[in-house]
Order: sequence, then C-alpha cells, then structure tokens
Amino acid sequence: MFSLGGNALNTEKHSVFISRGAKRIALSLALFALFILFIPACGVLGGSSAPGGQSGSGSSGGAWDNSIKALSPQSPGVDVLGKDTDGVAIDISNRDEGYIIARYTGENAKAKLILRKTGEQSLDYVYDLTHEGTDVLPLSGGSGTYEISVNENISGERYAVIFADTFSANISNEFRAYLYPNQYVNFSAASGSTLIAEQITANADDIFKAVENIYNYVVENIAYDTAKAERASQGQMAGYLPDIDQTLSERSGICFDYAAAAAAMLRSQGVPARLVIGYSGQAYHAWIDVHIEGQGSVNTVRFNGEAWVLLDPTYASAYAAAGATALIGDGSNYIPMYFY
Repeated sequence: MFSLGGNALNTEKHSVFISRGAKRIALSLALFALFILFIPACGVLGGSSAPGGQSGSGSSGGAWDNSIKALSPQSPGVDVLGKDTDGVAIDISNRDEGYIIARYTGENAKAKLILRKTGEQSLDYVYDLTHEGTDVLPLSGGSGTYEISVNENISGERYAVIFADTFSANISNEFRAYLYPNQYVNFSAASGSTLIAEQITANADDIFKAVENIYNYVVENIAYDTAKAERASQGQMAGYLPDIDQTLSERSGICFDYAAAAAAMLRSQGVPARLVIGYSGQAYHAWIDVHIEGQGSVNTVRFNGEAWVLLDPTYASAYAAAGATALIGDGSNYIPMYFY
C-alpha cells in the first residue's frame, strides 16, 4: 500500500511490484500531488470506432490538403493484460503504434494506473482510470519494456496494487503516437476543434502555414484564465482534464488547456504534436512540441525537418500584445518532464 497526502508517505514494500517498490510509486504519486492541476480524471474514447483515421472532404483553397485526418484508437483484444484480475483489461494489441487502451470495471470508485518504461531515468506516469470506460494512454518512452500496475483506493489517498505486469513495445515511428487522441489530448473526427482546424487551414499553401494558422488561432482566441489558475494553485481542481471544445467555446483556459487544444487541432490535420509538462524557469508549465517533415518557419520559430520543435501558445497568448514570440527566451529554460 502507499499513501498520498501532504508530505507524509507511508509505504509497505511487500505490496508494490512496479517501479522498484513502494517507495518509487509513493514518490511518483507525491510528485503528481504537488502538480495536481495537470492530472486528468478521465478520458473516454471508445475502442469500437471504425479502423484507421477518418477524413473529411476538405475545402482547401491552398495547396495544403486540409481534410480531417483524425485517427481512431482501436481495441481489437488480440493481446490483453489483466484477464485474471477482476475489473482489469489492458489492451496492448496496438502497442507498436505507441498506445495502449485500459478498461477498469471494478467496484472501486477510484483506481489509478501507473505506467513506466524501465530504465534509471524513466518517470512514472500516473493516470486516474475512468470507471466503466476506456482510457487511451500513450507509450511516451518509445520502444522498450514497460512496467504497468493498476491500484485501487483503500481510504483517503492510500492505494493498493491489484494487478501488475510488464510488456514490450517496438515503436518504429516515434511521431506516430502523437497523432492519436489520448486521455490528455481527447478529440475525434467529429470534435469541434477538429472542424475548426479544417476550416482555418483551408487556404494554407503548405504545412508550415497550416500549423501557423492553428497556432495563431489558439493564441488569439483563448484568454488566460487567472481565476482558474488560482483555483488550481490552491488544490481545488484535483483530477482536472481539459475539455478542448469547451475551452474553444468559452475562449479561456490555463496552460494545460492551451496545450491540449493546440495539440488536438494539429493532430487532426495529421501533424504530430505532443503535450509536454515540465518547467519553464521556476514555473511548472505545459506547452507543445511539434514535428514537421521539411524546413521552414512558423512565426519566428524555425523547423529543421528532423527534431521536435517547442511552441508555447500560453506565453504567446498572454504576451501577444507586447509582440511576444512563440516561446520564452530561446527555449533553453524549458525543462520537459512528461509527454502526452
């Protein structure tokens, strides 16, 4: 068992399999408690959708194909972990695509899944599982062996492991996982964000202009919600998950909302984008990384066709009136921790 509450951590080594014992799990959950505003409660994406992506007809006036390219995560049940544990089913059939799908149907109202790629530098990814629903979870560490556990609430913030296992993934395309929706970046072909992305990229001449149109739309149409940020800083938003369409409708949000909205819209246009959580200077922050095959610029940011490139829509939005660029400084003060 392990405890999460304040600075007190109580562990019993014999009850924890994953992440080299209870101390690592307790530390992971404590870290997430400190930064609770970024932990979503649920993300429901059905595994029964039609295979592959869904494309709209598009209405491009430029050279860019702006048809909808939203991919649908699948749960075929070919390879499932947890069959011998009541209430647990983790479909790893598409692990080589960079994601798994977890389903929890147990009686406990609170269950967490902890996922970690083996290795000394790896961090634990802690997810709140949707009760009676499905959760699409990215394999952010890329190819390799992963340790996974499902943990049920005992009392307060104390949890016990009910299932643990390992599996291996061979992910040939590191960018593929960041085209699918997941628990943090939740969208579909029918989402409002997807339709907006299709519309605002209609006259783009190339991928750089399409990305720029989406990025500028998020920057210009979402205002930073200081009241919401204050509630989050006071611990009043535990289990928060961005509702991307709601964010775009209400035109306000915090950094988590900005990043989720931008990532979803880009992915729906077939552009790999990952939501990143880490530090910008001394502040815990969320932003996006974008990959474009080719060389060119989005606003003042240069893409080289190979690596991920950092964009910070929150910063640009908050300081757009002052002529801010797409990131703080030259980007060297951004320290990424988690990728979704």
